[in-house]
Amino acid sequence: MDTEARENTLQAVVRYAEKTLGSEGFRYVSIVVANCKMLALQHESDTATVDMDALVMAAYLHDISTVSQGFQQHHIASAQMAVEFLQSQQAPPEL
Repeated sequence: MDTEARENTLQAVVRYAEKTLGSEGFRYVSIVVANCKMLALQHESDTATVDMDALVMAAYLHDISTVSQGFQQHHIASAQMAVEFLQSQQAPPEL
């Protein structure tokens, strides 16, 4: 996937998270995103690289179902919603 397509998908994920989670939820996941980036950079080595785009998208989408469905089984519902959204954006499987 080219750089522009990855950036477009990432921006679509950010907009979706902001719209779906509302301002408070979006603030929370933005902190999660920042922590994920920091940890990835600290633990990245010459032999293992991190797909930062995939990491950031996962961080934004990890709680995406909580507003509509609560926290009960949210890990499953959020994963389903994330897959559906990424497929709607025609994101490649590696993201």
